[in-house]
Amino acid sequence: MLIRTQNKEGIIDAVNVYIVTVNGGFKNTFRIDGDFAGASEERKNTFKLGHYSDKELAISELDNIMQFFMENPSGIYQMR
Repeated sequence: MLIRTQNKEGIIDAVNVYIVTVNGGFKNTFRIDGDFAGASEERKNTFKLGHYSDKELAISELDNIMQFFMENPSGIYQMR
């Protein structure tokens, strides 16, 4: 699935998309990462797709991604 990053600076062909908790000291934030195929030992196969202030926003974005690809299997999703 092709996903354009939240900052609009990259498009990746993601094979897995998931939420990562980022420890921010007083308050955690949440990031959505995507794995892509074709990685090597020198290059990690994870890409940061978007960053969110709370887990509910990150889950909502995953829901949006799922709905988009159910309706547009060949489209490119733009992270919000």
